[in-house]
Amino acid sequence: MFRRFSFIVAFVLLLSSTSFAFIQGEGFGIRERNAVQVVGFGSAQGINVAGVGQCQSAAPVGGLAVQRQGALIGQSAAASSFGGTAGVCEAASVAGNQGQIITRRLDGQSQDAGLCLKQDVYKFGCPGSATGAQGGVAGQQQTLITPKDAGAQNQAIGAQQFGRVEGGPGTIAAVDQSVRIHTSQQQAF
Repeated sequence: MFRRFSFIVAFVLLLSSTSFAFIQGEGFGIRERNAVQVVGFGSAQGINVAGVGQCQSAAPVGGLAVQRQGALIGQSAAASSFGGTAGVCEAASVAGNQGQIITRRLDGQSQDAGLCLKQDVYKFGCPGSATGAQGGVAGQQQTLITPKDAGAQNQAIGAQQFGRVEGGPGTIAAVDQSVRIHTSQQQAF
């Protein structure tokens, strides 16, 4: 009987010492480039729009883990020239990552998001104009609930750019601008 009891105790201790872990993660990335240029007489325009959305949920033993994230980027550019050169070059990117973990000893969640915008608007020589506008937004939400603790975190970022140049004969005009945003959060409990 003692041997059987020892075996049961050893078996229970073995089961309780094994590592239980629940892990989930998700990520996204969007990159856009929009460029228009006119050399001589004429006009040009271009538009880009892109978006992404993600949601994950799970109910591991005695808990609840939910994470959502999404982003949107939009770009618009137009140029016209009457014998010179006019143009717009825009680049945009947005990315995000999220992760959640539940273990016997430690629970935690982490998220990060970044947004970059770069824009060049120019006009050289004869009469003409160029206009560019772009922007982006991203948002993230996480909730983690276990029998021993709970946590939630949210974050959002956004930026926009607008550039315009115009002028007559012999005018040289340019706009060069950029913005970069990065944010992150972590929780461990």
